[in-house]
Amino acid sequence: MADCIASGSGSLSRLLLEKNGITSAGAKDLAAALRKTSHVRWINLNNNGEIGADGAVALLNVLAEAGRCRVERVEFDGCGMGDKGAEAVGGVILSGGGSTRISVERNDIHAAGFRAIAEAVANAPIGAKIGMLNLRANQAGKEGVEAVLEKIIRPARVVQELDIRRVGLGPDGVKAVVAALRIREKGVLERVNVGEYDYGEEGLRVLTEFIGEECRAVHKMVLNYS
Repeated sequence: MADCIASGSGSLSRLLLEKNGITSAGAKDLAAALRKTSHVRWINLNNNGEIGADGAVALLNVLAEAGRCRVERVEFDGCGMGDKGAEAVGGVILSGGGSTRISVERNDIHAAGFRAIAEAVANAPIGAKIGMLNLRANQAGKEGVEAVLEKIIRPARVVQELDIRRVGLGPDGVKAVVAALRIREKGVLERVNVGEYDYGEEGLRVLTEFIGEECRAVHKMVLNYS
């Protein structure tokens, strides 16, 4: 597969390799092949748990190289990238290379990784847009949640849809999300998914009050399974 991509024959635009048993070594081979093409626009490596941090970093670093690939969809769910891989995701965002949908759910990303991604969003090039950023089912912790609020939700510049299900929000976290949306600097967050939590009575009260307000900071708030 890597040899075929590297050959440059044709104009392969979608690389969909979900659940193919790709290892770290295989990911590095793919990275080397991607350096020889500029056609790929969608790369899906979901559920290749053996890619790991080193493999993910190799691939993401290629995507971050200016002028190499203007990949529009980057999907690395369940690849075991951890915080090291999340830092490389930040590099893709900072490159302004055209990635409009980025999904890294279930990757054992902790506070350091969330901070790296959030900092990258805050410092993204002028005009950069991420249509969807999926951080679901990672371990943000209090510091990671705070980074998301401060650098992603509040500035309202880059991300249009944000998925933060199962990242450790809880009742206090959802209150902080609502507070950040209330003081959102400009623009509209098209969609924020904060479902799959037990918010308790107080958390649900805060959400209900917010939804009842004439708030123009977010178009759609998803609360499924809460």
